[in-house]
Amino acid sequence: MPESKTSARRVLAREREREAVQLRIAGASYDEIARHLGIRRGSAHRIVQRVLARLSAQTGELAEEVRRLELERLDALWRALYERAVNGDLPAVDRALHIMERRARLLGLDAPTKVAPTDPTGEYSYAELSDEELIREIAKLARAIGAVGAGGEVPLVAASAAGAAPAGGGLARMADPGGPRLGQDADNYRVDAERD
Repeated sequence: MPESKTSARRVLAREREREAVQLRIAGASYDEIARHLGIRRGSAHRIVQRVLARLSAQTGELAEEVRRLELERLDALWRALYERAVNGDLPAVDRALHIMERRARLLGLDAPTKVAPTDPTGEYSYAELSDEELIREIAKLARAIGAVGAGGEVPLVAASAAGAAPAGGGLARMADPGGPRLGQDADNYRVDAERD
């Protein structure tokens, strides 16, 4: 017959687990926990790990329950919008698409997003470029998207977002035929319109 959850031995074991975890949280080593509880170091380690595993399983179950509830809520919203969306109600279509995106994220259906700092083709890393090469690349990209001003300047926001602004807020000029020159007095990155 299984031992009762309220048996003296099980109650003592739970109290020992609680005390061991509290000591560990307070920064005690496994040797200190073992001395305090009058047990071996290995036993102290096993007790703490057992409690942590149990808490981890409970947390995982809780997260799965929250995910299930969220999916149920999204499904209810979807059902409420579906007829209007398929009949061409554009705001309902927009909301339905947002519900689909959220559902896909919750279920992990979306492909990972590339975040490596590489050129658009993924062939080479921007991290390997010198400051001058990076400034040229920013200018090239700015021209490609039409973000270069009439005087050939690239807005500071585009340049600094790409990580090319020198420390201290300084800016670079690119109109010099000898190559880029770093300076502290410009309001924008200046690029030569004929340059690639």
